Amino acid sequence: MDIFQFIIPFSEISLDRKSVLRDIGYPDEESAKDIIHIYDIIAGQAEKETEIKAGFIIFEQNVSLNNNCLIFGDHKFLTGQVINNQLNKIEVFALFAATIGIDFDKWSSSLFEKDPAAGFIADIIGSSIVESAADWIESKINNYFSEKGMGCTNRFSPGYCGWPVTDQKIFFSLLPENFCGITLTESCLMIPKKSVSGIIGAGKHAIKKDYQCKICNMENCFKRKQH
Repeated sequence: MDIFQFIIPFSEISLDRKSVLRDIGYPDEESAKDIIHIYDIIAGQAEKETEIKAGFIIFEQNVSLNNNCLIFGDHKFLTGQVINNQLNKIEVFALFAATIGIDFDKWSSSLFEKDPAAGFIADIIGSSIVESAADWIESKINNYFSEKGMGCTNRFSPGYCGWPVTDQKIFFSLLPENFCGITLTESCLMIPKKSVSGIIGAGKHAIKKDYQCKICNMENCFKRKQH
């Protein structure tokens, strides 16, 4: 089993101000003139409060899809029809996780207590940073499989596209303890809060397809926002 963990320099993270402002509620920078200065200050502080880590593990044994489940060995993920339609040509897959660290949680919570508006902006910035970290580790996984002559699927996470978030318990049971500094609560929430986890499938005939946002009913999915 191949296991990889990385510390990601903030300089390799893409923090898109326009996207963050849109998520805050400002559709363009012209309408956000009064808040851009506040955003810039908080974004600058956020960089100092992050410790960005990410990693992945490769699973190869007995991978199959059946009854809307991803099955490997004695383990079964209830991935569902939407995701399995994307995974139908995989031979192996990677479990991945990424986080921006517990210090960001503490800082953004403290900021919210002093100034709820600033705390809200910090929270949105944190979400943007961790999604960029997920993009970073996805690129690493793509390169890993490309060197082996395999294509990759998109990434998918428990809680999205009909995949129950309770499968996080199986997910984290397969990772080394405290992988990338992330733990799971009894209610399946990740700590630090700004963390992501998921899978990417690979195979000689695996391809990336468009996310099936038209048939998925999750309105707050970050991928839906990008379409």
